[in-house]
Amino acid sequence: MKHKTAQVVSRERLLSLDGVRGFDMFWITGGRYLVTVIANYTAFELVIS
Repeated sequence: MKHKTAQVVSRERLLSLDGVRGFDMFWITGGRYLVTVIANYTAFELVIS
């Protein structure tokens, strides 16, 4: 039983790590450009340094 519990915990941890990696890849691959385009389209004032 303990072996299955440890397996579930490690899987949840990997899923959260995948979420962080996906978020990072979004910004690396052009997330800033997408946010800027959406801000211009909606006339939202966006400050990016």
